[in-house]
Amino acid sequence: MTAIRSKLADHDAENRAIIGNQYVRGRGFEIGAGATPSHYGGITELTFVDKRSIPELETLFGEKVRYQVINLETARARARDSPADFLIAHHVLEHTPNPIETLSEWFSLLRSGGRFFLSIPSESHRCEADRIPTPIEHLVDDYLFERNGDDYESKGHILSFIDQWTAIAPDTFWYAREGVRQFAAASLSELRRSAHDLHWHTFTAPVVKMTIEAAFYFAGVEMEWRCVEEAAGAVYLVGEKGDTVDEIATPAFLREHREALRKAAGRIG
Repeated sequence: MTAIRSKLADHDAENRAIIGNQYVRGRGFEIGAGATPSHYGGITELTFVDKRSIPELETLFGEKVRYQVINLETARARARDSPADFLIAHHVLEHTPNPIETLSEWFSLLRSGGRFFLSIPSESHRCEADRIPTPIEHLVDDYLFERNGDDYESKGHILSFIDQWTAIAPDTFWYAREGVRQFAAASLSELRRSAHDLHWHTFTAPVVKMTIEAAFYFAGVEMEWRCVEEAAGAVYLVGEKGDTVDEIATPAFLREHREALRKAAGRIG
């Protein structure tokens, strides 16, 4: 298991470096850099954004964190006066229960013409392989109904995550150490707890691409794709933020879901 993870991590780092060196330029933000902050040749200034403090990050990763962090609110205040040339977030989006809302907040940090470079575990990654991939309709509904992880619709993802990680690491994941009874009790207890940090959704490449497009659509901002690749159990996405416009074409997947919601609402009368 350790050897497999190490090999995947090496491939992931190589892919990030190749893509980042090609597309990332100027001054910008990295969200959730963790123990491996990005270093690309075109970066002139990089500010790190995280929901955790430095002591919390050092406790989480068990090592010294050699950079300073600000929170997203502070980053957005700075970006209002001086929006960024780029935004980086590697293996962060899967940790949010409302990805479209989260992306809207992230993309507000960018100037028009600024680029984002995101990566995320794909459905083929070992940590996601047996979970059911999330459909785009569910992610759109998370946004429309302002879900935050504590609602009923989100809670089911918790058990899916626990089952997946226990299946791939039964000897090390603590839920499985005391047998079936304790596993069931711990899982049910986790359903009642708030403030989870887990992989809420499992993404296919097409769905994460649509998720990003939906975030720009709801913000009324144009965008263009520069790179979408899938390799080593991850999806890598680079896009460029366009201008804010009065009218923006509705993506086909959103038109289809809108019709489905209208039909459902019609049953109420």
